[in-house]
Amino acid sequence: MPQSVTVDVTDTVGRYGRLVIGRDSDGELQISSTESAVLSEVASSRRIAPLLTERVDATTYRVQAWARGSSSRSS
Repeated sequence: MPQSVTVDVTDTVGRYGRLVIGRDSDGELQISSTESAVLSEVASSRRIAPLLTERVDATTYRVQAWARGSSSRSS
């Protein structure tokens, strides 16, 4: 396997579990990560950015309530 493919696969697999979708104490939908670089990359995605309403802190974005599951339905 070419090294570039190995690096891409390792990077992709390494991201699994680094993002968490859940609800805050007020029941608002949010996405968070312990790694700000991963969260920033997700927030800059042209498919995901429109679903985010605001950055709560360095590790969390608030997500529009209707957005959960919308990407899987549009694929």
